[in-house]
Amino acid sequence: MWRRAALFILLATLFFFLAGRLDPLEDPHKSHLLSRLRGPLRYDDPVFLALLRRSHLIQPSPLPYALLRDQTDYQAKVYNSHMYMDFAYAKLQKLLLEVFSGEGPGFFVEAGAVDGEFLSNTLFLERDFGWTGLLVEADGDMYRNLLQRHRKAWSCHCCLSPHPYPYREVLIKYSGRGDSQPGTSMYARGHGVLQSHEPVSPLQLSGNMIDGKALPLYESVQCFPLASLLLALNATYIHFISLDVEGAEMDILLSLPWDQFTVDVWLVEYFPPKIHSHKSHGNSFSLQNEGQTDNYENESTNAVNRADRLPGQSNPITTNAQTPTNSKDSDDGPISSSRIYSQTPATTPHHQTSSEARKKEDSSFVEFFTLKGYDQYPMDTADMMHNYLFVRRGSQIHRKLKRYEMI
Repeated sequence: MWRRAALFILLATLFFFLAGRLDPLEDPHKSHLLSRLRGPLRYDDPVFLALLRRSHLIQPSPLPYALLRDQTDYQAKVYNSHMYMDFAYAKLQKLLLEVFSGEGPGFFVEAGAVDGEFLSNTLFLERDFGWTGLLVEADGDMYRNLLQRHRKAWSCHCCLSPHPYPYREVLIKYSGRGDSQPGTSMYARGHGVLQSHEPVSPLQLSGNMIDGKALPLYESVQCFPLASLLLALNATYIHFISLDVEGAEMDILLSLPWDQFTVDVWLVEYFPPKIHSHKSHGNSFSLQNEGQTDNYENESTNAVNRADRLPGQSNPITTNAQTPTNSKDSDDGPISSSRIYSQTPATTPHHQTSSEARKKEDSSFVEFFTLKGYDQYPMDTADMMHNYLFVRRGSQIHRKLKRYEMI
């Protein structure tokens, strides 16, 4: 009898022991799985990174380039006219050529790649200097065109997440209407914006919806952190990142774990979100020691509640860009990117105050990179489509530019 009792106790003890071992809260592996289900996923989750590389990243094309700039038919000529009629883009390309001239092949990231050719900041590096990298485009239509260009770089149909985790978002993309000027549609498609960041997008802040020549379209897109994409490619040293994502730039920069990556050069399009108001609404970021941010309020948070603070069409925001008078920018050709943001010069004290606020916000943005170890390349940002160029101190490019007194 006592043997049966002892056996029963032994079996019961073994049962409860195994039950405890199988408890997800006790099993580290199962606990990790449950944490994934609760979300949000960490940017460096190993299972997530494996899925990202396997299912979302497309390898560089082995096929010959299929670029419109190599064609001579009428459609190609209209498309290619941006290379010599968009003066801001031409100046920016000349500047980038000066910066990267003489550099060996490197790795780039271009976020906001459009179709991989139109207004591309990386195509010349890849085609002429043997670089490779990563192209990111959220617009599904443009991404399909990008794949047809046969770029020699990885690519991903996604948006860069303004958070340190993946999620889905609505992309507002713009399509030129039938009565648009030739070339307008491509400029419009280059200004797609995440719905959460539409209030702080350049088009909204400038009060100009591409001269009324665009219609909004909507697409649900997957967003991935920049860090996740880089880790999935095992890329921790990046020579050049071009960031043009229509208002989400600062959130993406703040969500990046800077200690895990080295980036030599950043090209960032940046519109200060407060240029539309002379009052402080607590929407700015202040900088503390060692590049840490404090009291930064995410511009995508409470966007609906802040809608009444945004400028109306009757009170446009002034930028340094002037309205083009060149006849080449008429209805017979494509509109330029400088024309998209052009506004009537302001004369009221409100706009003067806004200009002062913009300078303050610009200096805060520059200081963010300064505290991260970068020097700003001297350039007229308004004349360069509101792009800022930052070069990492101590990098080979920085030493070269310093030697030639270019920075």
